[in-house]
Amino acid sequence: MKKIFALVMAAVILTTTAMAADFIPGQKIRFNGNEDRWEGELKSINSDNYSVSSVKWEQGKDLVSSVTIDNDDEVLVLSLKHDYKSTKEKTLQGTIKLREKGKTRYATLSIDCTVGYDVVDLSVDANGDVEVPTIDSSSIYRIKDNDRGYGTMSFSAGDTDVSVRVYDGEVYYLHHNNDAIKSVLTANTDTDATIDFLTFEGTPSFNATATVNFYGVEEDMFIYELRNGRLVRSAAKWSDGAAVTAIYAQCPPDAGLGLAVANRLKKAAGFQMCVASSAAPDDNDLVVMGVSPEDMSIAANYLIEHGG
Repeated sequence: MKKIFALVMAAVILTTTAMAADFIPGQKIRFNGNEDRWEGELKSINSDNYSVSSVKWEQGKDLVSSVTIDNDDEVLVLSLKHDYKSTKEKTLQGTIKLREKGKTRYATLSIDCTVGYDVVDLSVDANGDVEVPTIDSSSIYRIKDNDRGYGTMSFSAGDTDVSVRVYDGEVYYLHHNNDAIKSVLTANTDTDATIDFLTFEGTPSFNATATVNFYGVEEDMFIYELRNGRLVRSAAKWSDGAAVTAIYAQCPPDAGLGLAVANRLKKAAGFQMCVASSAAPDDNDLVVMGVSPEDMSIAANYLIEHGG
């Protein structure tokens, strides 16, 4: 059995609505001068030959972060802003004009494109679970459920498993990476410890409590969260395995083999039981018997969520 760290944190998540945008938010678009979008005679794109003379946007100005010249690769770089919530495709239209150094000659780049994510609609199945596709950087995930309004989703991120309740209509950007964070390495140059990273680029803000299990760690290892640029010890707790706190089972028949099955279930539960049934003999829709109000509530809600 794998040993794990279990971290409880604020969280939530996710079929497919295709969106064929030209670029995605946060992308750096690189133009090397060979594109048909250019007008005017063009030399190698570098700051020795050119400066950015003007940038004019007819649509989508708020989508752009910056326009710069990359001297190493001799390209013009159009950097788009990150937008981790938008499910709409947007238009970016305008011109970027380069002026040749010491001359009054210009080269003009015309931009007419769309920016947006592939929107992936994730449905809650009959068991209340959410099927998660492969997470990639070009997709944004939207929860769709018109019945109960929520479900439970589980997905993997690096060496972790995440499980969390999700709600209809919520939108999340879930792409993650294991890239080292330079500022953290610099601040911890005096340690001989190996530091591994897991970063959710969209820093999703969740509306339910998620459980995160970390695999491949030892008990003397530590887990930190990066808050305001500083490492803060997390609330992770060591466990030798995922603890089982409750067993949910359909009540077996009260005769024959059913009695034997019921007896085994009772023993497994240490005879601490709560019984709920939606097959009442009178006019009641639901009957719950037990000694703990909390357990009775859990049993009743389980029946309701699973249709009896």
